[in-house]
Amino acid sequence: MRFLQLCLSLALSAASLAAKPNIVLIFTDDQGYNDLGCFGSKKIKTPNFDRIAEEGMKFT
Repeated sequence: MRFLQLCLSLALSAASLAAKPNIVLIFTDDQGYNDLGCFGSKKIKTPNFDRIAEEGMKFT
């Protein structure tokens, strides 16, 4: 619940700064912490997620 409140407050503050906020929120199921390259996976290649994490914000 707190995570959604944080996301909403970030969205509202971004909306006040820019005309068109660019927010992507990704929910996954059965994903381990180390299943993405941006979190240290050496076996699973996730270049698109890695780029999104590099260019934006990552909540851990």
